[in-house]
Amino acid sequence: LLSLFLEEAKKAGCIISYDPNYRAPLWSSREAAIEGMRSVLKMVDIIKISDEETALLTGFESPEEASKALVDLGIKTVIVTKGPEGAIVRTKDGVITSPALDVKAVDTTGAGDAFMGSFLWNVAGFGKAEIPLEKVQEFADFSNKVLLIIILYVRISPKKLFGVLKMSKGIFENTIYENIQAMLFELKNRGKKLVVATSKPEVFTKKVLDH
Repeated sequence: LLSLFLEEAKKAGCIISYDPNYRAPLWSSREAAIEGMRSVLKMVDIIKISDEETALLTGFESPEEASKALVDLGIKTVIVTKGPEGAIVRTKDGVITSPALDVKAVDTTGAGDAFMGSFLWNVAGFGKAEIPLEKVQEFADFSNKVLLIIILYVRISPKKLFGVLKMSKGIFENTIYENIQAMLFELKNRGKKLVVATSKPEVFTKKVLDH
């Protein structure tokens, strides 16, 4: 059924992003997880995996080898996050590294979601699935800075997010700060939901309309 939906999305010209987000308790076995997560790879334009998922998706432990294998499958942009080491992003044109900023994290819950969400916000603004390598670098560096909002503050409500952004202004260059602010205001004005992933299976959402 999922494959059918993805096929229709491709026909409609959608850019398809995929985050496998492996959680062992949700699968009957590791083998079932591998089969299920790999089943849609050929329909994906952008994928984000962690360095703990490389072998599951490709058979390669190395982020460099895994990302190349996924690009060889036809995926246009492959992101491999590496925790405190930042991330690598590969396209058919090559690979870039976006290092993590040297800060002491308070809580890393939702860090991967923050990275991918801000990366995709930039992709949506760009409007194409095939992204030049210099833009990939720009998007990834931006995402690593947005990530600071998540890892430096614990259990922050959407209502307080704008205040945190103001407190964090000194961390960002002006253009980065303005882009983050624009992204948050766009979410607010469209009445979108901010999704906060927790360590539990439940997903909690809050609207950014009460600010």
